[in-house]
Amino acid sequence: MLGVAFSAPVNVIGLRCLAWRRECAVCHLQLSVEVVTMQLCPVCLTCYEDVARFCVQDGTRLTKGLPGPTLLPGDRFRVTRLLTSGRMGDVYLAVDVAAGQQVLVKALPLHLVGNAEGWHQFKACQSQLAQLQEPNLVAYHAVIALDEGYVVLVTEYVVGHDLREELRNRQPLSPRRAAVIAGETAKGLAAAHAVGVFHLDLKPENIFLFADAETQLLRVKVADVGLACLKEGLAGSVTDNTGSEIARLPYYTSPEACLGEPLDARTDIYGLGVILYEMLAGVPPFQAKSPGKVLQMQTNMPPPPLTRVHPPPELAALVERMLAKRPDERPQTMHEVSAACQAWLQRQDEPEYFAAATARNTTEMAPTTAPMSPTDPKTSTLPSYDLPLRLTIIDADNDGNRSRTIPGRVQEASPQGMRILTGIIEAGQLNIIRDHTVAFKNRLAIEVDLPDGTVHMNGFAVRYHRAPDGQNWVVYIYIKEMPRDDRRRYEAFLRAQAVQPG
Repeated sequence: MLGVAFSAPVNVIGLRCLAWRRECAVCHLQLSVEVVTMQLCPVCLTCYEDVARFCVQDGTRLTKGLPGPTLLPGDRFRVTRLLTSGRMGDVYLAVDVAAGQQVLVKALPLHLVGNAEGWHQFKACQSQLAQLQEPNLVAYHAVIALDEGYVVLVTEYVVGHDLREELRNRQPLSPRRAAVIAGETAKGLAAAHAVGVFHLDLKPENIFLFADAETQLLRVKVADVGLACLKEGLAGSVTDNTGSEIARLPYYTSPEACLGEPLDARTDIYGLGVILYEMLAGVPPFQAKSPGKVLQMQTNMPPPPLTRVHPPPELAALVERMLAKRPDERPQTMHEVSAACQAWLQRQDEPEYFAAATARNTTEMAPTTAPMSPTDPKTSTLPSYDLPLRLTIIDADNDGNRSRTIPGRVQEASPQGMRILTGIIEAGQLNIIRDHTVAFKNRLAIEVDLPDGTVHMNGFAVRYHRAPDGQNWVVYIYIKEMPRDDRRRYEAFLRAQAVQPG
């Protein structure tokens, strides 16, 4: 048993046997054991019970999902659909059958807990956060340990979008909007800091924006607070060859995190300072072609002044203080940051309304995925291929990039992009795809072996998810550049395949 229940509203549910045991009616000896495993449609990502074999929506043969039935241990949360997959685990949409509302379920590998001490530390963090019921923090409803090595986190589900989507559609933001977002983020984190829980992985992807139900004013919730205590980096950290931990997304990494020094509330203040800078300027303060170079800039270089975008002097001064290299030169608490934003906002005439980032309907408050590629399985009618290819991560820190070449095969293709199936990717190589192509864009050199020879192109991965076999990965590639002759041969091949019968 990994856990016991603690303070409401968060529950921790321990391991339970997920096998149905058949016994002889006479001697009661066990006859067989059938392990119950949730089934998943690889196309529409709907979840089914173990007895299902085909998706009722598209007829696709189902693959194995999480261990156990769709109704999670505790009989309160029923999983309905996979939303996204990543290095740290999978995120599902679920229903709280007791409350009749939707929730998010994050299925994380059990090894992230590390050991019993790590598990107890994690439970303690969640217990402290549960007692807060802070409106600017995404709430945790339950922590459930499953068989087969998974921990499930059940969290609040909100309709809106994350700050990354907001920046993608509006950057830079207006000073008033930026101040509201920074102020409410600081308010939520101040509550977490008050009980000794730090975020340590603050970035636009886990700051969520939504509309107040009554006034439609802009509101903010911070996600993934309290995950930093899990092993190896639910906070997005990685151990380097000196044993120090550095953040995986370098844009928001504090100098002390880069140097492997102790982290505290002021680390979050630096991360929020980077985000406030990005909201005002449209770009983070430090940018380079590789994560290592960005980390060096975080420790050694002052941020470029914000004067070129002419922000309000009070906000510019606040950003400058938050981005101080020495923690003792920054604001010492999130209360100070929140108060500074609120003081400036009180002098503004108009409130800030939510207003969707785009004209379309608001999106689900799930971890952000990239836009659908031209070969998304939900929309594609392109013919299938089986062409060998190689992905090489360019602008990486190691010479030659030999360790960063990943084999794969083209499944679908268009002039704009491809859907590919990789070979088995080791954890480190998947990190490279995530860090260099998702965070830095245009960092893939791609070679595709056509029947008449190899073509070369550059592009980036817009998203990826696990293949149906559970070992390989499906990666969606956007083609940005290609030599003219290679482009001609590639498109000629596509046209020839399109007119072939069957």
